[in-house]
Amino acid sequence: MSKVFSFAFAAVTMFFLLTATSGRCFAQDVVWSDDNVPAGALQLSDGFNTWNWAATNPAPVSGALAHPSSLQPGLHEQYFNYTRAPLSVGAGEVLFAYVFLDVANPPSEVMLSWNAGGWEHRAYWGGNSINYGTDGTTSRQFAGPLPATGRWVRLEVPASRVGLEGATITGMGFSLFNGTATWDKAGKAPRAGTPTTAAAGASEVVWSDDTVPDGAVQQTDGRDAWNWTASSPAPASGAHAHQSSLLPGLHEHFFNHASKPLRSAPAKFSSPTSISTPPIHPAN
Repeated sequence: MSKVFSFAFAAVTMFFLLTATSGRCFAQDVVWSDDNVPAGALQLSDGFNTWNWAATNPAPVSGALAHPSSLQPGLHEQYFNYTRAPLSVGAGEVLFAYVFLDVANPPSEVMLSWNAGGWEHRAYWGGNSINYGTDGTTSRQFAGPLPATGRWVRLEVPASRVGLEGATITGMGFSLFNGTATWDKAGKAPRAGTPTTAAAGASEVVWSDDTVPDGAVQQTDGRDAWNWTASSPAPASGAHAHQSSLLPGLHEHFFNHASKPLRSAPAKFSSPTSISTPPIHPAN
């Protein structure tokens, strides 16, 4: 495809790239644990796991230290509890933590747990091998597929899905089934499903989600095709994502001539603080 870019269109393309990463940092995060557990909390573990704070392999996504898990079979976990600095959760907020799955020995499931008068508040990604709680309830809520390996990924779950709106949290758990991973910054954020870019104070303006903008023509090159899909992988936003064809060499799909153009101001853009890259199909 031969394309002539204006400055404005180049800026729009850059905006798409910056907001596509998974290890994004968010200006409105309320950080509860970063470089250490909250004040007064006890570091605890199960399944022959241990607490170990490390500055490398991988480098932390935030701060100076992250806490890697031990490499163990089956269920193993780190958790903290009894903090003197509890986390109060409001309506509409989300809970988050960053995780880096080991490339050579990834877990088959990751789970986050929170203690608010009890541990029956859990979300999991990947397999359903950890038998805590009751699946499909706030005590064991499926939150999505297993994250990609080899990069920092932000795990988020609305507090309402795990029964924590209006709750006061005193502890948090980081569980794996098989393999190993490294955990970093955890806390809450004042939104549900509306992430922003890494720029402080920036808000996300959605131009294309579930379909191209009004009036836009879907076009392709290199024998590619537009395919809107609801699974494999599950969309990051909305009900559908658009999937490329599996082809050799350059192939692409693109849209143009939208009747509702996206206008941008230069001040809206800054360098991303994410250190991750967009996910790539594991087989191709």
